[in-house]
Amino acid sequence: MKKLLILTALFINTLFAANLGLDYKTLRSRVLDDFKQVGLSYKMPKKLKTTGDNPNFQVGSVFFDDGSGGNITLNKNKKVASIMMMVTPTNNATVNMNRYFATTFVVSAVAGKNGNKTVGGDIIKMISKSLDAFTKNPSQPQKNKFVKNGVKYGVMVSAGMPVMIYAEPVK
Repeated sequence: MKKLLILTALFINTLFAANLGLDYKTLRSRVLDDFKQVGLSYKMPKKLKTTGDNPNFQVGSVFFDDGSGGNITLNKNKKVASIMMMVTPTNNATVNMNRYFATTFVVSAVAGKNGNKTVGGDIIKMISKSLDAFTKNPSQPQKNKFVKNGVKYGVMVSAGMPVMIYAEPVK
């Protein structure tokens, strides 16, 4: 039993120590550069305001407008441990496009300074495929993912929920 407790503690420590290889400042810088390149006027707070009492991780929220934003989890070393962005689609195609691009820029920033070029297109294709499949069969939730360089990128679409786009370390 004692060995099991030690192994469990090591697993939990490893889980929360895992990160995506960057801090919030670097993530924000990459995202704002991408926004500037395509003319998006969205902002990200200079400092991520986090909440939570767990010493192993803290969660902060970023909102772009009333229908897009998400949560960024930092581990105890203040490194980004995971990103979960959300988009609530509207009837306005331009608004939807801007929301999906913005959230894709945030998630793809974990792939490096040019993450929008190395994984951004794959994320957009994954979103498009998921939305198309969901539109054809709205009673069937859609989940798609891919792994690149130790990061799992994914999208989830289901009725009554925002579209969720995420990045997390492969465990």
